[in-house]
Amino acid sequence: MPNGHDIPQNADGLPSGAQNLLKPLASKLRKLHADLHTIRDNYDKLNSKFTEFKRYFPKRPMLYITLGILGLTTLYFDILIGFETLFFLADFLNINIILVSIIFAIIDTGVSIITSGYLAIGPVEREGLKKIGQIVLKLLGIIKLTLFIVYMTSFPSIDILTIIINCLFIILIYFLFHITGAGLLYLIGHSWYKLLFFLTLDPIDLERKIQSKCTDFSIKCNTLAVDAQTARTFFHLNNICRTN
Repeated sequence: MPNGHDIPQNADGLPSGAQNLLKPLASKLRKLHADLHTIRDNYDKLNSKFTEFKRYFPKRPMLYITLGILGLTTLYFDILIGFETLFFLADFLNINIILVSIIFAIIDTGVSIITSGYLAIGPVEREGLKKIGQIVLKLLGIIKLTLFIVYMTSFPSIDILTIIINCLFIILIYFLFHITGAGLLYLIGHSWYKLLFFLTLDPIDLERKIQSKCTDFSIKCNTLAVDAQTARTFFHLNNICRTN
C-alpha cells in the first residue's frame, strides 16, 4: 500500500493520476456552469416578455379563453364556408380551393386580432387600430360576399335560398371576428410562449444536473482516495460545487 510520498503529486497536493481522471468531469462541470449563465439570461428574457404580454389583458382570463375558443370555432367555420364562397377566386387564380380558404381565414384571423386593438401601445393608438381593423374586416366580408354571389350567379339555375343562407353565415362569421380578436390573441400568445418555454431549458433543471455532477465528482474523489475539497480547489470548482 503506497503512502502519500510514493504517489506523484503536484504542488497543491493532488495526485497526478487523480488529476487526469478528474479533469474530464471538472471540465464538464465548468462548461455546464458557463452554459447556466446563458440559459438563465435567455429564460429570464423570455419570462419578462411573457409577463409583459400578460399585462395587456385585465384579470379576466376566463373571458379571454371563452372569446378565444369562440374565435377558433369561427376560424374553423370560416375555412369551411370558404369552400363554398371562394370558388370564383380559386378558379381565377388557378389555385386549390382549400389553400385559398386557409389563406383567407388566416388573413381574417390576423385582422380580427388587429381589430381588438391589443397590439397598440396606448389608448389612442388602440382606438385607431380598432377602426382600421373594423374597416378591413368589413372590406374582407364584402369581398367574400361579392365573390360568392358572382360565382353562384354564373350557373344557369340560381338557388336563391343557398345564396341567402351562405350570405347570412358570412355576415355572422365577420361579426364574430369583430368581437373575438382579443381572445384569439390571448390563446395564440399563450400557446406561443408555452411552446417557447417548452423548447427552452429551465435553468433550475440545469442547476440540478450540475449538482448531480458535483456529487459524482465527490464520489469519484472518494473512490480515488483524494480530498474532495482539495480537488475542487485545484479545478476551480468551489463556486460551482458549494455543497458537495
